[in-house]
Amino acid sequence: VADVLDLLPGGVEVLRADPWRLLDVRGVTPEQSDAFARALAGAAARPDDPRRLTALTTWLLRRAAVDGHTALPVPTVLSALASWGGRSVEAERLAQDGRVVLAGALLALRPAADLEEALAESLSMLADSEPSPVPGLPERGLLAVVGPAATARRGYVNELSGAAEAAGLRVGRASGAGLAGRGGVLAASDVAVVEDAELLGLRDAANLLDQLVDGQRLILV
Repeated sequence: VADVLDLLPGGVEVLRADPWRLLDVRGVTPEQSDAFARALAGAAARPDDPRRLTALTTWLLRRAAVDGHTALPVPTVLSALASWGGRSVEAERLAQDGRVVLAGALLALRPAADLEEALAESLSMLADSEPSPVPGLPERGLLAVVGPAATARRGYVNELSGAAEAAGLRVGRASGAGLAGRGGVLAASDVAVVEDAELLGLRDAANLLDQLVDGQRLILV
């Protein structure tokens, strides 16, 4: 335990107040956090302790995030908690300490929920914006290009890029998988094209939208 205290903000004080916060340390399993809680609190370390259930929920959500899920359905989380002894928990209790957010039928970690809310607001504003008219380009500031055929998507985006360049606009293109190193190029362009946008991470997307200014267009492919 001493080896992981430096990895946990708050260290000893946090664990004294909530021994299951040991799960916040990467690599620690629920079984290990339960064993630590029993060693620290003895019989008071109950399976239905709200602190334990919240810690298990955050652990589940972090695991889901590795697979690209920013939230999990409430029934999925409650079923998992029931298998660990939390049979009477309510979703509202899991969100009481602020680390977990309950949004309708979904549970999410607060940082992810806050990022998604900010993204939704930025995308909505961009979708409602009206850049200077350019022949061959959409009137709004946000365009999503979707479809099963990659060649068709690429061909349409090339047409849009050609129209933009013909009008003297700067076009920046980057993949959603490698946006961290290309965000500046997109922000400096008049038309920012993000290909493979389904691979775009929340934080990279938020950083990009924070850099865009009025009059720019964003094309998500």
